[in-house]
Amino acid sequence: MNFLTQVFDHLEDALVITDNKGSIVLFNKQAFLFSQHLLGPIKEGEQIDFFLRNPRNDLVREIYWNINEKKRPERSFAEYSLEGNATSYFEFSFNPILENSGMVSQVLVFIRDVTQQKVFEKKLVNTNENTQHLVEIANAMSLL
Repeated sequence: MNFLTQVFDHLEDALVITDNKGSIVLFNKQAFLFSQHLLGPIKEGEQIDFFLRNPRNDLVREIYWNINEKKRPERSFAEYSLEGNATSYFEFSFNPILENSGMVSQVLVFIRDVTQQKVFEKKLVNTNENTQHLVEIANAMSLL
């Protein structure tokens, strides 16, 4: 196992490296684990939009078009429903690698599971809504 592979496999986030058209060149252990349990199957030579599954295919193709045109990173979020009605949330960060000529040669795709953060955000929203409701009821009661 070479040094770079060891480094990739110790990243906390999933990392998928593609060419400028979205064909998978390399991926780390975390990306493989996501592919086994959450996303689609992953293997070198496949298109990343296949790995990220429907209905994200069109969005991923648009992101790659934007990256090749604007040569700037793009970020995306997705919600995946799992067996047993569980839901997982992911953040995708697409980072272009430019050649000396300025053309995109590869794209680093970092995938982070943000499920805990989203669950916490939903709890905060629910707490806020409940508090607002209680204040409205208290104000209505004081008017009586």
